[in-house]
Amino acid sequence: MSLAQIFVVTQPLGGISVVTISSVSLYFKSINQTMGIDVQIREVANGMPTYNIVENSRVTVRPTDKYSNGSYILKTSSDGSVPSTFTFLKPVQLKSLSRYSLMIIPNIDSANNGYVLWGATANGIDQSTKVPIQFNGAVGSLITWDQGSDRTTLSNQALKFSINKGFAINPRYHDDSYNFNEEHIVVNDFTNPFTIGESCYMSNSNLNLVNAQIFPGLLTGSFINGEYFYQTLGGGLEPITGQVYYANSSVLLLYNTSNTVSNTINITGNSSGANAWIGNINTSVVCSTLSNTISVPFVGSGSTNMFYANQSIFLVSSDLTKSQPFIVTSVNPGNNSIQVSWKPLFSDSNCLIGTLRGDNLSLKMDYQGYDSIKQNNMIATFNNSTANTQINQYFHFANSEGRFIIGQSSRARCMSFGTIDLEYHCVIPQLHFDQIEENEHKLYWGGYRSYNTFQSSYPNAWRYITEI
Repeated sequence: MSLAQIFVVTQPLGGISVVTISSVSLYFKSINQTMGIDVQIREVANGMPTYNIVENSRVTVRPTDKYSNGSYILKTSSDGSVPSTFTFLKPVQLKSLSRYSLMIIPNIDSANNGYVLWGATANGIDQSTKVPIQFNGAVGSLITWDQGSDRTTLSNQALKFSINKGFAINPRYHDDSYNFNEEHIVVNDFTNPFTIGESCYMSNSNLNLVNAQIFPGLLTGSFINGEYFYQTLGGGLEPITGQVYYANSSVLLLYNTSNTVSNTINITGNSSGANAWIGNINTSVVCSTLSNTISVPFVGSGSTNMFYANQSIFLVSSDLTKSQPFIVTSVNPGNNSIQVSWKPLFSDSNCLIGTLRGDNLSLKMDYQGYDSIKQNNMIATFNNSTANTQINQYFHFANSEGRFIIGQSSRARCMSFGTIDLEYHCVIPQLHFDQIEENEHKLYWGGYRSYNTFQSSYPNAWRYITEI
């Protein structure tokens, strides 16, 4: 016979999706001196434990097992005051506001009983405080469980137990036990693999700049700065679209164009209805490994500049194989060029240019690898995100569909198909079984208990654990 203690993960709160736990603690009146005992955490369905064991949450301890300092792991006490801690070999993640079952399964038969656990009944009188015992919201049903179909729910009874969250403070180990902002982003169309741990940035827009000269006398109406324009190709082809950055009677400065603007088809303004035929077109964005000066078709309208100091931008080679982020240091309207923080790592006479979210490359995240596959796209994991969703739509990684992600060291690029924001998340190091002694390895465990006080006597239900 085994016991199943239902519990609810009431922490963490505030939008955090999971809690990482290191161990569970039980309190024994007596133990078997020969056979060991299993502890597992299982999923719960319809109020009963299932056979689905939460990943990494099974641990077996024998009566002879010891910590590295020689003390026994399984301990007993006559008043339920001494915990026996079952430490998982790897971190275990439980979903917030979810129900689980703590399974206690002794490796014994009817001739080898002896495991007796401490617990309490609701409204029983605590032996030390002499006040009624109250179970909190984390405590669910206690169920006796055999290998067949016998399941008995013990009303108003619960084990004494604790679920312990994990932290690590020893820097010698790989330690991600602090809270960090983590993102899962659905991606595809990689130009090259990202490098694990490299800083990555998200594009805000692809500027696709065009400096177009208007044929004299072939302008009807007046374009409005900022309005959308289109060129109708016909033949069932998608129109070319974009925005007007600046216009007068002789020039159209265009950006965010969807494709190559044609000088054989008239341009129409969506809002103004203005119409123009254009001649010479300049779309060249020129970079070189010899200089940190980037030539562009235009930097602004003469009175205001599209580029500004400390702005985050990126360049993509014309063959789409290389990408690189930059910080703008100065703008030179006289020769339509900008200075950037370092020299490009590739030369190109017709590369693409765009803006990144967050000035001074402040919006970044570290690439950690693939997590899974979703509808033929990869789910990439990023952590240490500097995103702050309270600022504005361009200073976080939401609304990311159709944006580029640029790797700083790999110079790789991929396309985002949407962000799964995991908020804050906690991970603890993976430790060997002989590395769990807290004093030796400077590990400390915190957590929450199911309730605070327990009575000294235990109901007969606790003895069910000794039966077959």
